[in-house]
Amino acid sequence: MWLDISIALSCALAGLASGWVMRAIGAFGDPDPNTLVTLGNSRKLVSERIQRAAKGRVSEVADRLHDCATTIAIDVDAHQSRVQAVNNTLQAQDDDTSSDAVYRAVDELIAANDAMQEKLRAAQERIQEQTAQLESAEQMAHTDGLTRIANRRAFDDHLEKQFAKGPEQAGSLAIFEVDHFKQFNDLHGHRAGDEVLRIVASVLSARLNPYGIAARYGGEECAVILDGMPIDRCKEVAELARVAIGQRDVHFGDKRLRVTISMGLAELQPDESKENWLQRADDALY
Repeated sequence: MWLDISIALSCALAGLASGWVMRAIGAFGDPDPNTLVTLGNSRKLVSERIQRAAKGRVSEVADRLHDCATTIAIDVDAHQSRVQAVNNTLQAQDDDTSSDAVYRAVDELIAANDAMQEKLRAAQERIQEQTAQLESAEQMAHTDGLTRIANRRAFDDHLEKQFAKGPEQAGSLAIFEVDHFKQFNDLHGHRAGDEVLRIVASVLSARLNPYGIAARYGGEECAVILDGMPIDRCKEVAELARVAIGQRDVHFGDKRLRVTISMGLAELQPDESKENWLQRADDALY
């Protein structure tokens, strides 16, 4: 009976520890729960998550997470060896093993379990912290530094995703440009121009992000993908955003600047390339 108890405790904690290793690495994907993720696979899963993010900080965080997973695997192996040693001791005893020997073995198992649980708790905290840093770095890599909306990289990624859905589900594109933007820079300075871009981007994001993604496309242009939205509906919501910007005062120092924007719209057509879809929206703008 005592041998059965010790083996049950060993198996239970081994399963728990293996689960923690899976969870540590699983933050970067959905591995098969019936397969033990090897350390080599963990690095592959981390790499897949960070391919589209900035290298520097993200790579450092990924390396720390890999190191954490490696440490957990080492701890699990050491714990398994410790539990196995206790099991071997019990198996080597005769049936009339003294209760003191059995109690010592059970105490050893409990101590090993407690130590392993503490290590897993500490590992969980490290993983949560590093994962939060990785998500923050990924978000920064897809955010425009000036306007704080999505950048061209995020736009291109989302465009590729929508284009793959085909004409019936892709939706419509809208490209916006600030009218006579050069005059803001020439008359009021580049800081005023930056403030104009920030205000325009914030209004577009607030009005149109619920339907897809608004991004800074380049210079004084912003682009919006309206997921699954037909062109007639796209005209309605885009026009509301355009009018809202025209009614908004941009405060810069003691000045109140008025801004207008122009827009071009295009709905994906059958047998159309992604490049031509973008070009038609750009042509409509001009």
